[in-house]
Amino acid sequence: ACSHDRFHFKKRNVIESADIRIGCFNTHSIVNKVCGVMELIKEHSIDVCCVTETWLKLKDSAIFAEIHDHGYDVFSAPRRGRGGGVAFLFNPSKLKPVRNTTKTFSSFEVLECLVKSQTQMIRLCVLYRSTRITDKDKYNETKVSKFMVDFDEYLESLLVKTGVPVLCGDFNFHVEDPLNKIAKSFISLYESKGIHSACAEPYTHSWRYP
Repeated sequence: ACSHDRFHFKKRNVIESADIRIGCFNTHSIVNKVCGVMELIKEHSIDVCCVTETWLKLKDSAIFAEIHDHGYDVFSAPRRGRGGGVAFLFNPSKLKPVRNTTKTFSSFEVLECLVKSQTQMIRLCVLYRSTRITDKDKYNETKVSKFMVDFDEYLESLLVKTGVPVLCGDFNFHVEDPLNKIAKSFISLYESKGIHSACAEPYTHSWRYP
C-alpha cells in the first residue's frame, strides 16, 4: 500500500491535447515516492506525465524498475549533480512516444518527445528552471536575463520542428501577479511566438501552439 497525501493533482495540472491526457507536476524527488506518484497518475487517468525535479540518476535502475512495475515507461533526463532532472512517465499501452534530442541550455533543463494522437503529431516538452545557486560561478546560469535569451532561442527552434509543441514545466515565475515585471516579460515572450496558455488558472505553466 502507498499514499499520495503529500502531493496531488489539481485541475490546473491536467490538460487535454487532442485525445491525450497530459499531467504535469514537480515531485521534488520521485526517488522516495514512486508508489504514491504512480497511483496518483493512474487515479487521474494520465496518459503521459511531465515531471520536474525528479532527482533521478542514470544508475537508479531500481527506481525505473518500480515505475515499470506500475505499467508505465519513463524517459529521463537527469541533471549532472544534485537535484533537478526532468522526465516523462507514460502508459505504453496508450502511447508510443519517440524521444528527441535537443540542444542543452545552461539556464533551464528540457526534454522532448513526439507523441502521435488520433488527429495530430504532438511535440511534448517538459522544462524546469531552477533558482537554486550553489556557488558564484553558477550565478550567470540562473539569471533571468540569461534564461530569457535561452528560452527565446528554444521557442524559435520549436517553431520549425515537426509536431505541434505542447510545453509543460516549472519556471519559478510569479505569473499569478499581474504587476510582476519579470513574469510579464516571460508571458510576452512566449505569446510573441504564438504560444498561449492551455489552462484557465494564470499560474499554470502549460502551453501549446497555436
